[in-house]
Amino acid sequence: MQLTPWPGEDRSPSRRESGPPAVRGLGRIDYVPAERVGFDLVPDPVDERLRQLGLIGPSPFCAGCARRPVVRRRRDGSAYETGEAFWLDTEHLLSFSFTRAVVRVGPRSFRPPGRWRLDGELVRFAEVGGPVRSNWMLEGDVGGGNGTVALPVTHPLDVLPPELARPLRGGKADAWMEYGDGWTFETVVAVRTGEDRVLALRAARREASGPSTATPSWRAETLDARVVDSRCVSFGADRAPEGWMPGP
Repeated sequence: MQLTPWPGEDRSPSRRESGPPAVRGLGRIDYVPAERVGFDLVPDPVDERLRQLGLIGPSPFCAGCARRPVVRRRRDGSAYETGEAFWLDTEHLLSFSFTRAVVRVGPRSFRPPGRWRLDGELVRFAEVGGPVRSNWMLEGDVGGGNGTVALPVTHPLDVLPPELARPLRGGKADAWMEYGDGWTFETVVAVRTGEDRVLALRAARREASGPSTATPSWRAETLDARVVDSRCVSFGADRAPEGWMPGP
């Protein structure tokens, strides 16, 4: 099984929504409407700089926004906007936060006077042996079909079957849903870093619009990679980190 769009499916979304979700069994998720979802929530200047440095590329195994951008206030009264994201391919994992100062210009309005700053960790995987991939197919009647209503949840992994979500607990995760003409496509991504290994997950399920008594099945792929080294990265979106040299 390959985690690819279903044959003949148009993945161009007409509407997109993002978590945190509320689950009805394992069949449906309610999301908050959003113009951007997943890694697209990373600010454009940050995304562009990461691509210029070769830290992210066009085809990740999984990528998401573990904490969506929000404005927070410090004890001294100053405010800042911040979020967290991750990007993983078969060679490395980049987990990072992005932050910029903002000033209040109205009761609920802020203006960013400064540039984005990125702080995170770059984890490189072993080339010899390479990451190990596993594919999973979990039928839709696992724990919550036939109209069973589950309690709302606050974490993306809580929408997955427990046996699939359990190894990723304690890591970073994201979830979103895309809507098209007669279909919905739901995605969950997650990563967890251990002492010498990284485990990643991407899972998806598609449901046709209209009445149905069946809960759609999850199709998932996991990646288990051995870590060879890691280091901290920290820089502004308008400049490279000191001493940084892009990889080949």
